[in-house]
Amino acid sequence: MNRRPRTERAARAVSPSIDLPPEQVHLWCAFTEDLGAPSLVEQYRHLLGDDERRREADFRTPDARQRYVITRALVRTMLSRYVRHDPRAWSFATTEHGRPYIANAEGSARGLVFNLSHTRGLVVLGVTREHALGVDVEHQERPMSPGVMHRIFSTDEVAAIDALPVDRHARHLLQHWTLKEAYIKARRMGLALALRHVSFDMTSEERIRFAPSPEVDDDPDRWRFWQQQVGEYVVAVCAEGSGLQLVTRRVGALG
Repeated sequence: MNRRPRTERAARAVSPSIDLPPEQVHLWCAFTEDLGAPSLVEQYRHLLGDDERRREADFRTPDARQRYVITRALVRTMLSRYVRHDPRAWSFATTEHGRPYIANAEGSARGLVFNLSHTRGLVVLGVTREHALGVDVEHQERPMSPGVMHRIFSTDEVAAIDALPVDRHARHLLQHWTLKEAYIKARRMGLALALRHVSFDMTSEERIRFAPSPEVDDDPDRWRFWQQQVGEYVVAVCAEGSGLQLVTRRVGALG
């Protein structure tokens, strides 16, 4: 007798199990070493849509293909923990800048917002309701060229980093970089928005200060930023709204 993989059989039974109040942003951290056993990856593959399975073949290395499958399965299974929906039935489209969003027409799916970022070893997924959202993750040892600082950092940011001891430059470059990436993803503008026109100040322990230049045409008070160290990774989150709370959780299993 032919049997479907366990994850596929269980998909239909998934019921919402997580409450998402409107004032919360949930950040899910999935370490690929926890989820990357070959047998599990094969089960995750059965959750993907036809386009996603074709896209998997475009990745050249086994590691990249594995991370792609885990990333797509993570989105589908986690969204189904908020909305009564078969993980295989989610539909996605992309903006003109390549950002994916939920395309399902069902009322229960409306207003649910997500954003993804991944690097070798870690995938992060942000989920919220009705708030523009962007997330970014980088390994803490990612090299950042000093030349990058002068191309994409504001004058104030360059001055602040130059004032630090040299051995702290790389860390602060990475922190600013992830915040900028999270912001442009939340704005859904990609690199159409010049990163040197947005500035961050992390000297306050209470809140990350954000200062866009006039060229950006944005109100800094409408955004909230967070930055966290997750294992060996630096994670930044940007969400639109006031009084928001960030809830961070680790993913132990999919499906």
